Amino acid sequence: MSLPPNYETARQLLHEHGPLTVPELAARLRDTGRFIDEDRLLQLPELHPEDFTSLPDGRLTLPDLGVVDPEDDSTEDPPAGWWHTQLAPDPWPREGVLVIDIETTGLSLERDQLTQVGWVNLGNRESECFAVGDGEESTESALERIADAFRSAVAVAGHNIGHFDLPFLTEKARQLGVSFEVELPVLDLHTLSVLVDPGLTDRTLGGLARNYEVEQLSPHDALDDALVTAELIDRLLNQIEPDDPNWAVTARLLAKGELPWCHLVPFG
Repeated sequence: MSLPPNYETARQLLHEHGPLTVPELAARLRDTGRFIDEDRLLQLPELHPEDFTSLPDGRLTLPDLGVVDPEDDSTEDPPAGWWHTQLAPDPWPREGVLVIDIETTGLSLERDQLTQVGWVNLGNRESECFAVGDGEESTESALERIADAFRSAVAVAGHNIGHFDLPFLTEKARQLGVSFEVELPVLDLHTLSVLVDPGLTDRTLGGLARNYEVEQLSPHDALDDALVTAELIDRLLNQIEPDDPNWAVTARLLAKGELPWCHLVPFG
Protein backbone atom coordinates (compact mmCIF):
# COMPACT_ATOMS: atom_id res chain seq x y z
CA MET A 1 0.00 0.00 0.00
CA SER A 2 1.52 3.30 -1.09
CA LEU A 3 1.95 6.14 1.39
CA PRO A 4 0.23 9.54 0.97
CA PRO A 5 2.54 12.03 -0.79
CA ASN A 6 3.40 13.96 2.39
CA TYR A 7 4.29 10.76 4.25
CA GLU A 8 6.37 9.50 1.34
CA THR A 9 8.33 12.77 1.39
CA ALA A 10 8.88 12.35 5.14
CA ARG A 11 10.21 8.85 4.48
CA GLN A 12 12.58 10.15 1.80
CA LEU A 13 13.89 12.85 4.15
CA LEU A 14 14.58 10.28 6.87
CA HIS A 15 16.34 8.09 4.33
CA GLU A 16 18.53 11.00 3.19
CA HIS A 17 19.26 12.64 6.55
CA GLY A 18 19.04 9.81 9.05
CA PRO A 19 17.08 9.96 12.33
CA LEU A 20 15.45 13.36 12.94
CA THR A 21 13.54 14.91 15.80
CA VAL A 22 9.91 15.73 15.09
CA PRO A 23 10.58 19.52 14.85
CA GLU A 24 13.56 18.86 12.54
CA LEU A 25 11.47 16.66 10.25
CA ALA A 26 8.58 19.15 10.25
CA ALA A 27 10.98 21.96 9.26
CA ARG A 28 12.55 19.91 6.45
CA LEU A 29 9.08 19.03 5.17
CA ARG A 30 8.15 22.72 5.02
CA ASP A 31 11.35 23.41 3.08
CA THR A 32 10.18 20.93 0.43
CA GLY A 33 6.72 22.48 0.27
CA ARG A 34 5.07 19.70 2.27
CA PHE A 35 3.30 20.02 5.61
CA ILE A 36 2.49 17.48 8.33
CA ASP A 37 1.38 18.57 11.80
CA GLU A 38 3.91 17.63 14.52
CA ASP A 39 1.27 15.67 16.43
CA ARG A 40 0.66 13.62 13.29
CA LEU A 41 4.40 13.06 12.83
CA LEU A 42 4.57 11.62 16.34
CA GLN A 43 1.90 9.10 15.33
CA LEU A 44 3.68 7.88 12.19
CA PRO A 45 5.34 4.83 13.84
CA GLU A 46 1.91 3.73 15.10
CA LEU A 47 0.05 4.53 11.87
CA HIS A 48 2.68 3.07 9.52
CA PRO A 49 4.95 0.74 11.54
CA GLU A 50 6.38 -0.83 8.38
CA ASP A 51 7.62 2.56 7.18
CA PHE A 52 8.48 4.52 10.34
CA THR A 53 9.83 3.84 13.80
CA SER A 54 11.13 5.88 16.72
CA LEU A 55 14.39 5.62 18.65
CA PRO A 56 14.63 5.63 22.47
CA ASP A 57 15.55 9.33 22.35
CA GLY A 58 12.33 10.12 20.45
CA ARG A 59 13.85 10.72 17.02
CA LEU A 60 12.01 9.34 14.02
CA THR A 61 13.77 6.98 11.64
CA LEU A 62 13.11 4.14 9.21
CA PRO A 63 12.85 0.54 10.43
CA ASP A 64 15.78 -0.52 8.24
CA LEU A 65 17.88 2.60 8.87
CA GLY A 66 18.57 2.81 12.59
CA VAL A 67 21.19 5.31 13.78
CA VAL A 68 23.35 6.99 11.16
CA ASP A 69 27.00 7.48 11.97
CA PRO A 70 27.71 11.23 11.49
CA GLU A 71 31.36 10.40 10.71
CA ASP A 72 30.38 8.16 7.80
CA ASP A 73 31.15 10.03 4.57
CA SER A 74 30.81 7.05 2.27
CA THR A 75 27.71 8.39 0.49
CA GLU A 76 28.39 8.54 -3.22
CA ASP A 77 28.32 11.92 -4.91
CA PRO A 78 25.91 12.34 -7.83
CA PRO A 79 27.51 11.82 -11.23
CA ALA A 80 29.13 14.86 -12.79
CA GLY A 81 26.80 16.85 -14.98
CA TRP A 82 23.58 15.30 -13.66
CA TRP A 83 21.82 18.65 -14.01
CA HIS A 84 22.25 18.51 -17.78
CA THR A 85 20.47 15.18 -18.07
CA GLN A 86 17.80 15.61 -15.39
CA LEU A 87 14.48 15.44 -17.22
CA ALA A 88 11.87 18.09 -16.60
CA PRO A 89 9.05 16.75 -14.40
CA ASP A 90 5.48 16.54 -15.60
CA PRO A 91 4.03 20.08 -15.54
CA TRP A 92 0.99 20.87 -13.42
CA PRO A 93 -1.80 22.88 -15.06
CA ARG A 94 -2.25 26.23 -13.35
CA GLU A 95 -5.97 25.44 -13.23
CA GLY A 96 -5.11 22.71 -10.74
CA VAL A 97 -3.47 25.07 -8.23
CA LEU A 98 -5.63 26.59 -5.49
CA VAL A 99 -4.27 29.84 -4.02
CA ILE A 100 -5.64 30.36 -0.50
CA ASP A 101 -5.45 33.05 2.18
CA ILE A 102 -6.97 33.25 5.64
CA GLU A 103 -7.60 36.12 8.03
CA THR A 104 -7.51 35.65 11.79
CA THR A 105 -7.89 37.64 15.00
CA GLY A 106 -4.12 37.40 15.59
CA LEU A 107 -1.00 35.32 15.08
CA SER A 108 -1.41 32.81 17.92
CA LEU A 109 -2.26 29.35 16.60
CA GLU A 110 -3.71 28.35 19.97
CA ARG A 111 -5.62 31.46 21.11
CA ASP A 112 -6.74 33.33 18.01
CA GLN A 113 -9.67 32.53 15.75
CA LEU A 114 -10.40 32.24 12.04
CA THR A 115 -12.39 35.19 10.65
CA GLN A 116 -12.25 34.91 6.84
CA VAL A 117 -11.20 32.48 4.11
CA GLY A 118 -10.61 33.24 0.45
CA TRP A 119 -9.23 31.24 -2.43
CA VAL A 120 -8.71 31.62 -6.15
CA ASN A 121 -7.90 29.22 -8.97
CA LEU A 122 -4.44 30.12 -10.29
CA GLY A 123 -5.45 29.34 -13.87
CA ASN A 124 -8.97 30.62 -14.45
CA ARG A 125 -9.22 32.96 -11.43
CA GLU A 126 -12.49 31.46 -10.22
CA SER A 127 -12.75 32.47 -6.58
CA GLU A 128 -14.65 32.00 -3.35
CA CYS A 129 -14.64 33.92 -0.08
CA PHE A 130 -16.62 33.70 3.15
CA ALA A 131 -16.59 35.10 6.67
CA VAL A 132 -16.18 32.88 9.73
CA GLY A 133 -17.71 33.44 13.18
CA ASP A 134 -20.05 36.16 14.48
CA GLY A 135 -23.13 34.47 13.08
CA GLU A 136 -21.45 33.56 9.79
CA GLU A 137 -19.80 30.26 8.85
CA SER A 138 -18.63 28.15 11.80
CA THR A 139 -14.95 27.23 11.97
CA GLU A 140 -15.81 23.54 11.63
CA SER A 141 -17.91 24.21 8.53
CA ALA A 142 -15.14 26.42 7.11
CA LEU A 143 -12.61 23.61 7.53
CA GLU A 144 -14.96 21.23 5.71
CA ARG A 145 -15.34 23.68 2.81
CA ILE A 146 -11.57 24.16 2.56
CA ALA A 147 -10.96 20.40 2.63
CA ASP A 148 -13.58 19.93 -0.09
CA ALA A 149 -11.89 22.57 -2.28
CA PHE A 150 -8.51 20.87 -1.76
CA ARG A 151 -9.88 17.58 -3.11
CA SER A 152 -10.16 18.96 -6.64
CA ALA A 153 -6.69 20.58 -6.63
CA VAL A 154 -3.26 19.20 -7.52
CA ALA A 155 -1.47 21.68 -5.23
CA VAL A 156 -2.22 24.50 -2.81
CA ALA A 157 -0.39 27.84 -2.87
CA GLY A 158 -0.14 30.93 -0.69
CA HIS A 159 2.21 33.43 0.90
CA ASN A 160 4.01 31.84 3.87
CA ILE A 161 1.27 29.24 3.70
CA GLY A 162 3.32 26.44 5.24
CA HIS A 163 4.43 28.60 8.15
CA PHE A 164 1.07 30.10 9.16
CA ASP A 165 -2.10 29.37 7.16
CA LEU A 166 -1.91 25.57 7.14
CA PRO A 167 -0.56 25.22 10.71
CA PHE A 168 -3.33 27.58 11.90
CA LEU A 169 -6.06 25.57 10.17
CA THR A 170 -4.59 22.31 11.47
CA GLU A 171 -4.54 23.64 15.04
CA LYS A 172 -8.17 24.78 14.81
CA ALA A 173 -9.11 21.31 13.56
CA ARG A 174 -7.24 19.73 16.48
CA GLN A 175 -9.03 21.96 18.97
CA LEU A 176 -12.40 21.04 17.46
CA GLY A 177 -11.55 17.35 17.23
CA VAL A 178 -12.18 17.21 13.48
CA SER A 179 -10.01 15.75 10.73
CA PHE A 180 -8.06 18.16 8.53
CA GLU A 181 -5.06 16.70 6.74
CA VAL A 182 -3.29 18.47 3.89
CA GLU A 183 -2.07 15.82 1.46
CA LEU A 184 -1.40 18.29 -1.35
CA PRO A 185 2.00 19.68 -2.34
CA VAL A 186 2.44 23.20 -0.93
CA LEU A 187 3.67 26.08 -3.10
CA ASP A 188 4.92 29.10 -1.15
CA LEU A 189 5.11 32.48 -2.92
CA HIS A 190 7.93 33.49 -0.56
CA THR A 191 10.04 30.57 -1.78
CA LEU A 192 9.33 31.36 -5.44
CA SER A 193 10.36 34.99 -4.91
CA VAL A 194 13.72 33.85 -3.47
CA LEU A 195 14.31 31.57 -6.46
CA VAL A 196 13.39 34.14 -9.10
CA ASP A 197 14.45 37.44 -7.50
CA PRO A 198 17.06 36.73 -4.78
CA GLY A 199 18.03 40.39 -4.44
CA LEU A 200 14.71 41.54 -2.97
CA THR A 201 14.81 42.82 0.61
CA ASP A 202 11.06 43.01 1.33
CA ARG A 203 9.28 39.70 0.77
CA THR A 204 6.08 40.51 2.62
CA LEU A 205 2.99 40.29 0.44
CA GLY A 206 2.76 44.08 0.40
CA GLY A 207 6.45 44.41 -0.44
CA LEU A 208 6.20 41.96 -3.33
CA ALA A 209 3.06 43.69 -4.60
CA ARG A 210 4.81 47.07 -4.60
CA ASN A 211 7.91 45.69 -6.30
CA TYR A 212 5.92 44.02 -9.09
CA GLU A 213 3.30 46.80 -9.30
CA VAL A 214 0.36 44.60 -8.36
CA GLU A 215 -2.45 46.68 -6.90
CA GLN A 216 -3.77 45.71 -3.47
CA LEU A 217 -7.36 46.93 -3.30
CA SER A 218 -8.06 45.67 0.24
CA PRO A 219 -4.95 44.52 2.12
CA HIS A 220 -5.71 41.86 4.75
CA ASP A 221 -8.90 40.86 2.98
CA ALA A 222 -8.64 37.11 2.34
CA LEU A 223 -9.94 37.18 -1.23
CA ASP A 224 -7.92 40.24 -2.26
CA ASP A 225 -4.76 38.77 -0.74
CA ALA A 226 -5.38 35.47 -2.55
CA LEU A 227 -5.89 37.32 -5.85
CA VAL A 228 -2.73 39.38 -5.30
CA THR A 229 -0.79 36.21 -4.46
CA ALA A 230 -2.03 34.52 -7.64
CA GLU A 231 -1.05 37.52 -9.77
CA LEU A 232 2.41 37.63 -8.18
CA ILE A 233 2.93 33.92 -8.84
CA ASP A 234 2.05 34.48 -12.50
CA ARG A 235 4.38 37.46 -12.84
CA LEU A 236 7.29 35.69 -11.17
CA LEU A 237 6.85 32.58 -13.32
CA ASN A 238 6.58 34.71 -16.46
CA GLN A 239 9.77 36.57 -15.52
CA ILE A 240 11.85 33.39 -15.67
CA GLU A 241 14.11 33.01 -18.70
CA PRO A 242 14.35 29.22 -19.08
CA ASP A 243 17.37 29.37 -21.41
CA ASP A 244 19.45 31.31 -18.88
CA PRO A 245 22.22 28.90 -17.74
CA ASN A 246 21.86 29.93 -14.09
CA TRP A 247 18.14 29.28 -14.14
CA ALA A 248 18.65 25.97 -15.96
CA VAL A 249 20.71 24.70 -13.03
CA THR A 250 18.18 26.07 -10.50
CA ALA A 251 15.27 24.37 -12.27
CA ARG A 252 17.06 21.04 -12.36
CA LEU A 253 18.02 21.32 -8.70
CA LEU A 254 14.32 21.78 -7.94
CA ALA A 255 13.55 18.68 -9.98
CA LYS A 256 16.37 16.70 -8.37
CA GLY A 257 15.01 17.54 -4.93
CA GLU A 258 11.43 16.85 -6.08
CA LEU A 259 10.38 20.28 -4.78
CA PRO A 260 6.83 21.23 -5.80
CA TRP A 261 7.75 24.40 -7.71
CA CYS A 262 9.58 22.23 -10.28
CA HIS A 263 6.17 21.32 -11.73
CA LEU A 264 5.29 24.96 -12.54
CA VAL A 265 8.57 26.69 -13.41
CA PRO A 266 9.70 26.59 -17.06
CA PHE A 267 12.57 24.34 -18.13
CA GLY A 268 15.01 25.25 -20.89
